[in-house]
Amino acid sequence: MIQFYRCGIRMVLVGILCGSLGCATSPTAVKPAPAFSGCCGPQIKGVCMASYYDRKGSLYITQQTHWFCPCGQSLQIRANEPEGEFSWRLHNDTFSVAGPHKNSIPNIPFDKMLSLAVLYSMASSTELLSQPVSLPAEPIKLEGQWYIPITSHIADTTITILKSRDTGRFDLVKIQDNKTALLAQSYNFRFDKTLQKNIPQTIDVSDITNGLSFKKLVLQLQYIQIETQN
Repeated sequence: MIQFYRCGIRMVLVGILCGSLGCATSPTAVKPAPAFSGCCGPQIKGVCMASYYDRKGSLYITQQTHWFCPCGQSLQIRANEPEGEFSWRLHNDTFSVAGPHKNSIPNIPFDKMLSLAVLYSMASSTELLSQPVSLPAEPIKLEGQWYIPITSHIADTTITILKSRDTGRFDLVKIQDNKTALLAQSYNFRFDKTLQKNIPQTIDVSDITNGLSFKKLVLQLQYIQIETQN
């Protein structure tokens, strides 16, 4: 049975878990942050409910704001937590965390691997990836569906974006280093008039280190508001 800690289940009428029971901040409390200065192309800003699942089955839900600069391979995340306001930033192979105090540590397991999974899910599913990647390999079958894998590397991390042979969408991303393997799935697409692209409203990230048969959901992002800039 799922256990809830630090705060209870949050709910709003839009069907997304939201609100507060004395833990994470309310939607109006998330402070705005500037868009990426000097971003080389389209940007996406998303307000989402982030659901974190730990190995014991406990669930922690909080609200976050995400800024994507796909052409610069950059992602910035900001959230108000009980400890204060935190921000996570990924740019190429560089990942950093900033908190309210010099040595503050957030109670959220957002790390470089998760950041890569989220960034490449949004960038590939919207077809806004800027860097060339390797040529497509032979189709592979995952959970009953055929995909065309396209692989690239950042330092010691292998990134594989997978294009559905049926829908033509890049809706799966695999992130793997020498310790961990994650599989991210994008779905609930909506068409954005500004970018003329389909943007996922939900991204699930699962741990598949022990294989697909033992995959475990570790993070679900449900975007409740998306703004774009071309």
